[in-house]
Amino acid sequence: MVDARKIQECKNEAKKNKMEGWFAAYLMDTDKDERARGKTVTVARAWFHTAKKRYTMLDCPGHRNYVPNLVPAVAQADVAVLVISARGDEFEKGIGKDNNKSEHSHTGQTREHVIIARSLGVSRFVVVISKMDDSTCNWAESRFKKIKDKLSTFFKSLRISKNAVHFMPISGLSGAGINQPVPAKWYTGPTLCGHLDELPELRDGTAKALCLPVLDIFKDPEGNSQVVITKVEEGTANTGDVLYIHPVPGTCKVTSLSISTHAVPLNKAKRGENLW
Repeated sequence: MVDARKIQECKNEAKKNKMEGWFAAYLMDTDKDERARGKTVTVARAWFHTAKKRYTMLDCPGHRNYVPNLVPAVAQADVAVLVISARGDEFEKGIGKDNNKSEHSHTGQTREHVIIARSLGVSRFVVVISKMDDSTCNWAESRFKKIKDKLSTFFKSLRISKNAVHFMPISGLSGAGINQPVPAKWYTGPTLCGHLDELPELRDGTAKALCLPVLDIFKDPEGNSQVVITKVEEGTANTGDVLYIHPVPGTCKVTSLSISTHAVPLNKAKRGENLW
């Protein structure tokens, strides 16, 4: 999904910042300040597609100082993908209750992220247990089961149905479990892409009136029009539509629809599409 040249560029910059082990994060963290700190601050957007569907991915910050930046992105999500590290004691640090509120606390925000997603209406969760290829776990079923059992109890305490949560082991670096099988005989479930492809639509809202919340807006550098970042919450958007603007009275015309700045323009977009 990412070409070799781009990966090499990220490796070179990570080496320059003396953060070689974080080069993969540079694929989404494009801001210079984020790369220097080694922390995701803003929400990054990326797009990918499979043989069945196309997806918009919103990479959210995990550090407690930047939780306010996470909220608008989670509010757009149809599915929350919770990335858990299986390496060493990283999961335990992430799920543990922290009484130390200092900025330098190393305890993660796993509990808070799930609660925020639940509060904002996300009803489906995919828990990817990453770094399973690390030498501290080496695709061990016992490590996977320990994390799954702990998180299952937590989801149950929030009254989230077990049918709404799916667990799977992956390796982010090798791609195992993402779009190719994992080297573990004990896991017979789908890959991440396979599971997302099989998820049913939340509901069919195409027959309802069009609703497009304005998430961001900027001027098109190549013209006089305005570019709006939005998501089709209800109805169907078509090129050429004249839309009413609320709450300030007014109208606007849709001159083009696209899922990204580099994608082929669409003639129409249905509910769930993130658009520019």
